[in-house]
Amino acid sequence: MKNVMIALAMTGMIASPAAFAGEQFDFEFSFDRATLQTEEGAQATYDRLQDQIKDACKFASSRKGLSAVRYEKQCIAAATEETVRKINSDTLKTAHFNEVSQNS
Repeated sequence: MKNVMIALAMTGMIASPAAFAGEQFDFEFSFDRATLQTEEGAQATYDRLQDQIKDACKFASSRKGLSAVRYEKQCIAAATEETVRKINSDTLKTAHFNEVSQNS
């Protein structure tokens, strides 16, 4: 198992409303590098990564309004980009690219 620890200071990564200034969290993701050797394994890892990131970014969910929803989406996007970059796997990058392409 490999762990990737991501400390995200959201104010440094994205423009956020003043109400969220100073928000940050530590995010740890465990994975087996061998699963990234196949497209199916990379996709399964990516799906699990997305679930964990969405949970980690819910710190803004207690706040109401469009700004909170937008901020949470930005948190998810930024955390995903950073984690995929740090894991540095071509198959995981492909899974991420395919997901982003489908949702644009």
